[in-house]
Amino acid sequence: MVSRLAPPVAAGLLAALLFLSLALKPGSLMFGILGTLSPLPLMVVALSLGQIGAALAIAVGAVAVVAVTGSALVTFFLVMAGLPVLVVANRALLWRQDSAGTVEWYPAGRVVGWLVVLVLAVLALVTLIGMGHPGGLQGWIGQSVNHTLTVIGGNLPEAERQKMAGMLTRILPAVLMLMWLVTTAINAAFAQVTLVRFGHARRPSPTLAELNPPDWLAALLVVVLAAWGLGGGTVAYLASNLVAVALFPFALLGVATAHHAIAGRPGAAMGLVALYAIMFLALAWALALAAILGLVMFVKMRAAHYRPGGGKEN
Repeated sequence: MVSRLAPPVAAGLLAALLFLSLALKPGSLMFGILGTLSPLPLMVVALSLGQIGAALAIAVGAVAVVAVTGSALVTFFLVMAGLPVLVVANRALLWRQDSAGTVEWYPAGRVVGWLVVLVLAVLALVTLIGMGHPGGLQGWIGQSVNHTLTVIGGNLPEAERQKMAGMLTRILPAVLMLMWLVTTAINAAFAQVTLVRFGHARRPSPTLAELNPPDWLAALLVVVLAAWGLGGGTVAYLASNLVAVALFPFALLGVATAHHAIAGRPGAAMGLVALYAIMFLALAWALALAAILGLVMFVKMRAAHYRPGGGKEN
């Protein structure tokens, strides 16, 4: 019993330690990087031990955060690390067997879709909370940004501070949601690679075709773009920030496509290092280009899927 409980407990404690390094030292680059890895121990448990192990690890981590900081930061820990890990644990380990006895794993593209659903649910909740503030969610965020800039940027000229506050207010929800998704995807990928390397993975790593987003995500992108262009007020504000969220699954497909293309060539190691270095240094532009590539691949794979006699792509 102790040997079965040890990995989730250790993972929960390590996740809490990494999270607290970010929460208690927010201005440090090193601690910021460590903090973004807080879901990694939880992901390792989720993809090797399943939902029960993941839930135990998250509970241990939450208790550790409360023990150190009180209840102030536990909600952030659960939202940043706990909820995405539970979604991955619940969806990624689903499988079925066809009539020939072949095991089919739940497509990774649909797992990403569920993470998008989670982001939408959290945004909807925050929007409802923000309705109680003057100006709604946008007004609430603008007030918080203005207060923060007043505290940390007291020497800025008023006109420059207002300009910066307006810019941050417009894009802050998109930045936070996108960073949440990117962090979750990176930690899930690292966890899977580690488990495969040491022979503890419960499912094989997904193929390129399995990362193809479901059709409803393409429909979501169209709806969001339409709402951004035609809507006004809160609707346009939410839609403008949701464009990045709707594009993320396609960006992930684009990154996987580039990785797959480079990995099959001579000197692949240096090529992959260059690919991810560029993404790290120019994340926004890199994700935009990856999203374009992903959309092209999505259309290509969908055309092959629905072509008479095409069937599924492998």
